Amino acid sequence: MVRRMLFLAVAVFIISMVFLLDSEASVVLQPGPTDGKDTWIQEGDTTPNGNDTQLYLNKAAGATKLIESLIQFNLSSISSNATIISSTLSLYCFDNNNNSGGLTINSYRINADWNEGNVTWSTRPAMNSGNSTESSTTITNIGWYSWDLTNLTQAWVNTTVSNYGVALYDHNANQQKIFYSSDYMTNTTLRPMLTIDYSLPKQSNPDVPEPLTISLLGLGLGLAGLFEITRKKVSS
Repeated sequence: MVRRMLFLAVAVFIISMVFLLDSEASVVLQPGPTDGKDTWIQEGDTTPNGNDTQLYLNKAAGATKLIESLIQFNLSSISSNATIISSTLSLYCFDNNNNSGGLTINSYRINADWNEGNVTWSTRPAMNSGNSTESSTTITNIGWYSWDLTNLTQAWVNTTVSNYGVALYDHNANQQKIFYSSDYMTNTTLRPMLTIDYSLPKQSNPDVPEPLTISLLGLGLGLAGLFEITRKKVSS
């Protein structure tokens, strides 16, 4: 009797743990011209660049006008109770402006709304700056480069701060790198991406069994069944 109760207790415990496990998911946001939101702005310019296929990071050597790029992703597909495991912003550099030297670009949280169709240098949104950078990446040659936005994405999803995107720049360097924007049409796989890995409490999606959930459930039921078979053999 004691052994039977022990086996049943183990089975019940394992089955109960199924409903306490988090479910993990991943999403890649790579919007196009109609739903993407990115642009670049240059000091003194009054013409918006929201439809440009390029994003400029930093002023070129010898230039005096500062440049910033702004980008924002729609996170409405991610539940507010999600735990962000990782969040990576990726941009593809296709032109290093004949300079393969390293250019370190910082990402800064934007603190006010903006519209890519009309934002210019004089109307650019307020943003964190100075020591409030979210992350930094050093850009050298052609290829993909990424910025870690894990903590900021968590704050966006939990609505601790409003999601207005990030600004990318370094006002102190005299070197320029050029990236594709969400309006780039020739190769859509080279558009800006935000890759997010996150977990959700199991209760938030109880109707979708995860592989681990099924395994644990089967293990629990298997233990209970095995005990019953053993018990009957001993009884006979």
